[in-house]
Amino acid sequence: MAELEHLGGKRAESARVRRAEQLRRWRGSLTEQEPAERRGSGRQQQTRRGSPRVRFEDGAVFLAACSSGDTDEVKKLLARGADINTVNVDGLTALHQ
Repeated sequence: MAELEHLGGKRAESARVRRAEQLRRWRGSLTEQEPAERRGSGRQQQTRRGSPRVRFEDGAVFLAACSSGDTDEVKKLLARGADINTVNVDGLTALHQ
């Protein structure tokens, strides 16, 4: 049992040495020299509660509505001018759904 505890100590010391080496390499890297950017400073819209809002393109919503058989949503999207020739990443249109 004491042998296993000793192995754990060696493992912890090895991890400390590896982490120190990692930090030493980081201090000399170009990435470390770049100015820090605040997280969340992108172009995402914020809702009232402060969480980011996800917005999908009409083409993606159109394909999803067609594949799920949501005819009401398809009609709304077509009225808004959704492109019926929108393709997914595999090149398939809503007709293929």
